[in-house]
Amino acid sequence: MHQPRADWLDYGCDVKTEKPFRTNLDALVRLARQRNQRLLLMTYAYYLPADYSEQKFKAQELDYTTHAFPVELWGKPTCVIAALEAHNRAVAALAAENPEVLFVDQNSQMPKDAKDFNDICHFTHDGCRQLVDNLLETVLGALAPTTPGAQ
Repeated sequence: MHQPRADWLDYGCDVKTEKPFRTNLDALVRLARQRNQRLLLMTYAYYLPADYSEQKFKAQELDYTTHAFPVELWGKPTCVIAALEAHNRAVAALAAENPEVLFVDQNSQMPKDAKDFNDICHFTHDGCRQLVDNLLETVLGALAPTTPGAQ
């Protein structure tokens, strides 16, 4: 009930969602432009310790705070990482192609340690604070006056 069937896990290694994910995000970029609204895109932050194994996770021997959910809930660790990276590439590419879009590369900005992660993708309270700090830096920078001497 809380883990995919073992014989299904290999299907997750063939990441088929990068293009539709990008297409959907591109539609949001175009809609925001039509409405003259600012859009903020950000990558998915994740952390998988180098010594990750499901056994170490269950024994709470890894560099996570609560060990909330094992990666295997979503699939094989290498496949989950491949999907996250594919989606992060799509987000970063769209942001680069659309300079009016605000962009926060959360994955590169988030520290990768137990202080900030409960598992591969869920944050601790400190991690939530860091995520918001990363957002605020970009958003407040975009709101800052651009006219010399403006207050």
